[in-house]
Amino acid sequence: MQPNMDNNIRVECLPPGEAFNLFEEKVGSETFRMHPDICKLAEAVVEECAGLPLALITIGRAHGIQEDPSRMGICYRSFKAISSFCVAREDYSIVKDELVDCWIGGGLLDEHTNLNNARNQGHFIIGSLIDACLLGKGPINVDVKMHDLIRDMALWIAGESENEKFFAKSGVQLKEQPKAKKWEEVTRMSLMENQIENLTEILECPNLQTLFLGRNDLKVIMGDFFNFMPMLRVLDLSLNKKLEELPVGIAKLVSLEHLNLSWTGIKKLPVELKTLAKLKYLNLEWTADLKMIPQQLISSFSKLQVLKMEGCGYGCLLVLEEIEHLKYLNVLTLTFRCVSELEKASRFNKFFSCAIEAVNLEDFRDSRSLNIMALAKLQHLCVLSLSSCMDLEEVKIERNIIEGAGCFHSLRSVTLSGCNHLRAVS
Repeated sequence: MQPNMDNNIRVECLPPGEAFNLFEEKVGSETFRMHPDICKLAEAVVEECAGLPLALITIGRAHGIQEDPSRMGICYRSFKAISSFCVAREDYSIVKDELVDCWIGGGLLDEHTNLNNARNQGHFIIGSLIDACLLGKGPINVDVKMHDLIRDMALWIAGESENEKFFAKSGVQLKEQPKAKKWEEVTRMSLMENQIENLTEILECPNLQTLFLGRNDLKVIMGDFFNFMPMLRVLDLSLNKKLEELPVGIAKLVSLEHLNLSWTGIKKLPVELKTLAKLKYLNLEWTADLKMIPQQLISSFSKLQVLKMEGCGYGCLLVLEEIEHLKYLNVLTLTFRCVSELEKASRFNKFFSCAIEAVNLEDFRDSRSLNIMALAKLQHLCVLSLSSCMDLEEVKIERNIIEGAGCFHSLRSVTLSGCNHLRAVS
């Protein structure tokens, strides 16, 4: 049902005193007394809500379940930040882990030096936002989504903030780069889910920290496009399947920590990426056309914590030796395309036991039977998939492996697709 535009009702914003009282009522007096810093933080939140009753009520309810003032602040900042990542339609959902990784890259969880602690805190915040109806559950348990009204409210709050300026034009069918009067004020920008093909105009955004360009039709990014984004920490270019090349000017992003190139048509990584000394997250998943990664490039990312290469066209064995030098690596996803690859990779015990979260076994044309004994070493394996293994007839899982300590205890998903001759899993 379409709204009747002739019957719009103007909602007046409350004066500061009444706004604070309404917010306190929704948070709860007991919460206010838990810590002396909560009142100060509440005053700042109320000021940013600019007296809008819906914002005060909704944000107040969310904060009413927080006992730690620092968590209250993070929860509030995360609520604003998520709006720039959700496109402007209610049915769009995002994987929780992706959202949390973007928060980490964008500095919202900087107080946690440990990746696992930061992820746990991020999922706690997501749960809090769901409980407060600021986020909704997606179609599957790993997804979340944001209602149009809540998203608009979050963007409105962000637009009123003096410290952060959001520029969000997501899902509005843009075909060209948008225009803005004051790019220098923008701190977070989302142009997701549009039809932009070319980025040929330089944006001078000295304060920009996050840039979402996923789900467009990008073909060309001019060499100088990133020249004036020295503070950029998060860059998402995912699902631009026509994008075959990165500009060498990406080397100017010296503050970049999070780079998502998944589901793009990238054919090679430029050696200039070596300048990204702060990079902590690199997603190359499902880049089937990626055939060239310069030697010593991966190992040059000395601070890398997350490397995702599931479905990547570049052979995983070619980078495993370099990965061994990444002492902060906590998360790794890989694809193996034959039994010999899997056997050779199993010799890299450090990463087989500690870092790998997802494994994709693809093609496997050289074997009719597969024993996944090597995978039993993976303490943190969450996702296992077998795809297009046309010759595979049997998958063996030895009973003594399953009963061993820690074997497959983290596994939550097993997917079989295109294994048309598979007869038995035992």
